[in-house]
Amino acid sequence: MLAESLATSLPTRFVCLVPRQELLPSHFLELAVLHAGLPLFGFHGDERCLSNCSMSLILAANKESLQVDPINWERFVNRLHEWGSSDLISIPELTDTLFRERVSLLHSPRPLSKHPESVVLNSTPLINFYDAFAPTERSQNVGSIPPRAAELIAQMNRHPRFLSLLGILPNQFRTLLKESNHENREEAILDLSRTLFFAGFRIWNRRQKLASRFWKDIAPENRNVIGLNSNKGKKKNKDNTAHQMTKCKNPFHFLRRYRNLSNKRETRCPCSKAPKETKDMPNHRITRFLCMTTMPIKSPSESTFIQSRTDKIRAQHDRGKKRKGSKLQRLEQSKKKSVDNKSQIT
Repeated sequence: MLAESLATSLPTRFVCLVPRQELLPSHFLELAVLHAGLPLFGFHGDERCLSNCSMSLILAANKESLQVDPINWERFVNRLHEWGSSDLISIPELTDTLFRERVSLLHSPRPLSKHPESVVLNSTPLINFYDAFAPTERSQNVGSIPPRAAELIAQMNRHPRFLSLLGILPNQFRTLLKESNHENREEAILDLSRTLFFAGFRIWNRRQKLASRFWKDIAPENRNVIGLNSNKGKKKNKDNTAHQMTKCKNPFHFLRRYRNLSNKRETRCPCSKAPKETKDMPNHRITRFLCMTTMPIKSPSESTFIQSRTDKIRAQHDRGKKRKGSKLQRLEQSKKKSVDNKSQIT
């Protein structure tokens, strides 16, 4: 059921505390293992609060969830060890490497609302047409208020909250001040209208900045994964890469992988590719090696000459020429001897 719930483009995550299991569904992360003896079922030191078996803290999230609401892994681990002793809490090595091999996002996750709609405020003012979290039904805390004033206040509280943020006050408020013979009611109405307008403007301005930042830097639809633009000029490869990105179920899809610590096999999606690690060779001066060596340095005249294959072929040709020259010299010498012998005979 949880895996099917993650098949959506909306940021969705579940954090589960279950008895430890050997096998987990795909892309489910075991954040921590809580061994037996931790007070998981209460705040008191009673034995009934202690767990009697190992429990797993499991995170089931889609890629949009970790993009919009990133997890500060180091802070989470530190807070977990502060809560319990390191002997009773262990962090799985695979999960630790999966977080540490990715570049963490800089923006903070979305905070929870301070006044969620499901929480009824303990003290609701009698006049609350400006409060977006106040109930719209008629207040029962009228006390000794005259019926006419109570009716006007009830109609006043049904005024649209958005109009109140624009500084537009309900007409019943003016009628109430007029019937109660309030002095300087126009000045009071103007002052209240300006206060509500500028308070609403500050809220609107803040929301505009947050929305602009979200759609510019945080929204998953506008995020680019490293490696998508590597096939420039090849539309077919780009389409295939984009298709693989949309099908990718890796929760770390939008977090750049800058090193390979988990030894996970790469997939077709660019999010799984990590740069190849190259070993940097130290650069040393050549004089350092000359100072370190103990062998005597020979002069160029004493150094041995290493012949190449070309030199050896040339030497063979030269050797053949020498043989031909020696034969010619022998023939000339034999001719001279014959001539000298003929001259002596004559």
